Amino acid sequence: MSWRYQLPVYSPLSLGALLGGLGAALGGGDRARRTVEAWIRERYGARQVLLTDSGTSALALAMGAASRRAPGKPILLPSYSCYDLVTAAMAAAVEVAWYDIDPGTLQPDWTSLQEGLNAGAAAVVLVHHYGIPADLARVRGLIAARAHGDAPLLIEDAAQAIGGSLDGRPLGGFGDFGVLSFGRGKGLTGGGGGALLANGREAGDLVAGLAADVRPSGRGGLVSTGAQWLLARPFLYAVPASLPFLQLGATVFRAPHSPRGMAAANAGVLARTIPLQESEVQCRNRNASRLLRSAGSWSIPVTGPGAGAGYLRLPLLLPEAVAVLRESPEARRLGIMPGYPVPLPMLPGSPFRGGPAPGAESLAARLVTLPVHSLLSETDLVRIERVLEAWATRASRD
Repeated sequence: MSWRYQLPVYSPLSLGALLGGLGAALGGGDRARRTVEAWIRERYGARQVLLTDSGTSALALAMGAASRRAPGKPILLPSYSCYDLVTAAMAAAVEVAWYDIDPGTLQPDWTSLQEGLNAGAAAVVLVHHYGIPADLARVRGLIAARAHGDAPLLIEDAAQAIGGSLDGRPLGGFGDFGVLSFGRGKGLTGGGGGALLANGREAGDLVAGLAADVRPSGRGGLVSTGAQWLLARPFLYAVPASLPFLQLGATVFRAPHSPRGMAAANAGVLARTIPLQESEVQCRNRNASRLLRSAGSWSIPVTGPGAGAGYLRLPLLLPEAVAVLRESPEARRLGIMPGYPVPLPMLPGSPFRGGPAPGAESLAARLVTLPVHSLLSETDLVRIERVLEAWATRASRD
């Protein structure tokens, strides 16, 4: 067993944040929740903010509200994304339809999205994959030019996009609804928790009607958050990373549950980690810019004027990602991981099936992500650059 494994993604935590979580748990958490709500309102300009136990719950609430507004119409989901989108749709008990993703840009496949809108939809879920901004203006244009019926709502999933921006405004503040996640492995963490943002007047009314039914969770997971803080060191992370049954770094399909409010402990941790995230974002972007110089044609562009990536992880599109990673234990030790291995319409255990999604299938086979967080040492960065050079040499031979 190698005694050094790098984390695929890192959320900045501190001992002070854990103590803040403990204090909030003992005191009920109202003050911590007010601090978090105030920060979100100021940063995102949201009309309404509803703190939840996870980003998945926030997404489920948004889907449910949109479906009740337009009964009988499906929620349009991307065919390639985190499995939690399916979990959220199951929790909301909504109908689902799919649009494909362009593997070269991680943007929607525009023809596929237009077809879904023409067929009728209650809402479109738009994901900023890995912190790369989606083209919000183009999606808004397609929604405005819908073929018939009331305009679908835009649910902006910014769970991976802390630090991403458009024209200087943070991602998550543009859709009718915005979804944030503060779970482990996100750009900003409370050890758990999420937030549903209402950015428009109609969405604000819908969220205001939800608040009374979303009771705070009593579980904040301080023990697991403490373990996250302790093990966020490559020489310690090697122990759990070397145990396959823990599935660290793997994409897991979770069973749905009824949405709850944010636990006091999570609010307390989050209130203390908010000041840490700006420097972490800057570091991720610096490291991403450096590694992009070695990535060449495998890089996925940040498109659109005024778009700034948050880069939770750095996605690359390799010719044969799955095969390359299987043959490269060094890459795994450096925190280089595959993307989501199964397109969502083909996800085992999901009640929502769909037809062919060639873009999503290509991403499932070809996408890898590189770590760019602040725990990377100069030695780590050099080793990652050497892995990329070796892959380039292999690709030129093939």
